[in-house]
Amino acid sequence: MKKILFIVIIFSTISNSQNFQLGFDFEIHQIRIKNQNNSAILGGNGFPGAFHLLVNYIPLHDITLSTKIGKTFHTEFLGLEFGLNCKYEFFEPLYFSIGFLAHSNEGGTLDNEVDLSYATIFMSQTGIGIKASKLFSAGLDYYFPFSQKVIGRELIMPGYTSPYFEPYKFKSMIRLSLIFGWDI
Repeated sequence: MKKILFIVIIFSTISNSQNFQLGFDFEIHQIRIKNQNNSAILGGNGFPGAFHLLVNYIPLHDITLSTKIGKTFHTEFLGLEFGLNCKYEFFEPLYFSIGFLAHSNEGGTLDNEVDLSYATIFMSQTGIGIKASKLFSAGLDYYFPFSQKVIGRELIMPGYTSPYFEPYKFKSMIRLSLIFGWDI
């Protein structure tokens, strides 16, 4: 009984003295890919964006810990995502963020010329942003993978020789985020 009472007192103290937020973000991205010879921007079909639900925990005024879960809509980079990050407000409206993102590429066949791979990509993230109001902030983040994984193969037909599929790997990503959050 004493342990339960102790846990209730500690939990109520922590929850009353800290701040939680619930929200969502909408992100637009540009992905860099690398094939055998060069690197390029991933073009393709679908909207190059993502939507995530967010839960923020603010232990101190300048620090925010955030978790997010969502999905990307870019056809060649379609899949579920889970992320963790930390934001530090170093100058009143400006913040710096670092974090981690796991993306699970759904794969499949897009058309006769592109074959998409199933892959789980783990990325680290760094970025900068501005907190425009209590409910809205915007950020620019750079993501780079821990290891470059093949996310697709493109049909190459060099002249009249036999066609083959050339793999391309995820190299990096830049995202512009529009973030909305409400205190709970």
